[in-house]
Amino acid sequence: MNDENDISTTEHYSSNDHAVLIQTESQLQSPASILENEQKFAQQNQQFIQKRDALYMQLAEISNHLSQGKQPDLREVSKMLETLRQLVKVKVISVQEASATIEFLQKVLPEMEMELAREIKLIDRIE
Repeated sequence: MNDENDISTTEHYSSNDHAVLIQTESQLQSPASILENEQKFAQQNQQFIQKRDALYMQLAEISNHLSQGKQPDLREVSKMLETLRQLVKVKVISVQEASATIEFLQKVLPEMEMELAREIKLIDRIE
């Protein structure tokens, strides 16, 4: 065997000859690094939640404008679709919720039918 400092995992064989790796204490994270990782995760999660909230505000604005007979900027709608797809990838929004949102847009923005249909297919592939 090598020097103990060089060993990060140890292989043990069970009765059915499958290797099992066991972590040594040197691989365990310190409490400070665990806390740091949790803080980073919470910060990222908060940013995604803020993006989701902004997305829903934009959808409300679109709905409001449409009820007043105003058409939304289709480039902005395309950007919203990108954001929606990103939020589905990180599981802040479910695939079903995203599909329902796009189906709503298909009803109110028939001029974007092809792009919206493509977006549903892209989102369905994320699952």
